Amino acid sequence: MYYNVEKLRALGNPIRGRALALLVEAREPVCVRELAGALGLPEYKVSRHLAALRPFLVADPER
Repeated sequence: MYYNVEKLRALGNPIRGRALALLVEAREPVCVRELAGALGLPEYKVSRHLAALRPFLVADPER
């Protein structure tokens, strides 16, 4: 139950929701810089939001 609540909380954040929508629409890998530009946020903030999604296998980091 705890896992599901944390997953919903991570996905419920408006910035993470917008980032996830952009990733789904792109249907291909998108770099943090591109997401930051589309979201109008600094790269470090977008990176932190993506890090919050990683434990739930929503975002897969590639370098």
